[in-house]
Amino acid sequence: MNTPDPIPPSSPAPSDRGYWGAGVAWMFACVAMVAPLGFVVAVIGPLFNSELGYAGIGVWVLFGLSQFVFVIPLGIWLHRRGKRDTALGLWISAGVVLLLNGACSGLMVAL
Repeated sequence: MNTPDPIPPSSPAPSDRGYWGAGVAWMFACVAMVAPLGFVVAVIGPLFNSELGYAGIGVWVLFGLSQFVFVIPLGIWLHRRGKRDTALGLWISAGVVLLLNGACSGLMVAL
């Protein structure tokens, strides 16, 4: 007599794609790593006479460059590890920071 197995076969475990919130947290961490350096540029920059104008503009440039230095390699690394949702949260928050950076830079140039 063929009796059914009392324990059904388990389905494969779902892949861990990460969380969007973790990507946003990674983005805040990337910006937080650059913030002390931006503070140093803002404080020390005015001590040098520059023909380029306000040295604090370097702070906004620094935040923009941080996305190339930190966020892009981190996003590629997360994507290759299979954390696609975490990478997506990182890319979306990086886009928002990029837009805010552009708006603040435009406001400083307009003033």
